[in-house]
Amino acid sequence: RTDFTEGAASVQTLTPLGTLLSLSATGSDTDTEGIGDIYDGAWTLGIDQPLLRGAGPAVNLVALRQAKNRHAQSAFAFRDSVLEIVTQVELAYWDLVLDYEVLRIRQFAVTLADEQLKRNQTLFEVGKAIEGDVAAARAERASRTADLADAEAAIRRRTLSLIRLLNPGSDDPWQLTFETLDSPEVIETSLDAETSAELAMLYRPDLAQARLDIANADLSLLEARNGRLPRLDVVSRYGRS
Repeated sequence: RTDFTEGAASVQTLTPLGTLLSLSATGSDTDTEGIGDIYDGAWTLGIDQPLLRGAGPAVNLVALRQAKNRHAQSAFAFRDSVLEIVTQVELAYWDLVLDYEVLRIRQFAVTLADEQLKRNQTLFEVGKAIEGDVAAARAERASRTADLADAEAAIRRRTLSLIRLLNPGSDDPWQLTFETLDSPEVIETSLDAETSAELAMLYRPDLAQARLDIANADLSLLEARNGRLPRLDVVSRYGRS
């Protein structure tokens, strides 16, 4: 009767140079009745070094460098989204300021139309105007009232747009209203086209993403060129049992 136990383990790692290092070990214990235990063990150290295809850190770190570039692209994409939202909020705010100005104009126009209607009615009652003048004043007032309703609807639409952009914390955010405190002011600003272009090249997120796309494409080209090389490896093994 013989009882035996066997086991094996191995580990390997790839270095940036393309070198594959491996270490493996085996062991067994055989117990034969009448003879006794027999132990057997061995370990092997291996080194595989590419000389052409897959050699050097430039090609072996392609995936890592591309992953870092994609991570940076995500950060730039987030920055681009933030800048876009800020721009939309600013434009929506100034549009809301304009809508409030238009509302005041429409309210004043309705007031004038009311005064004109009352004046024509008074003149008609004393015989100094015809009924057509009164009808025309009523039509004008109806038109101005419709314009006022359109102005109020425009303010509501702009308010909803701001709520969607700002996402304020409230139990019922869609019922919020905004009070426009900042009024438009014309400020003279000196501009330098060359400086603006240089700043855009440095800080515009879309340009940074484009540069990273080019870098990833260059890395893919490097990997493809290396893949066309023939396979030539130096293999070394050393072990003991």
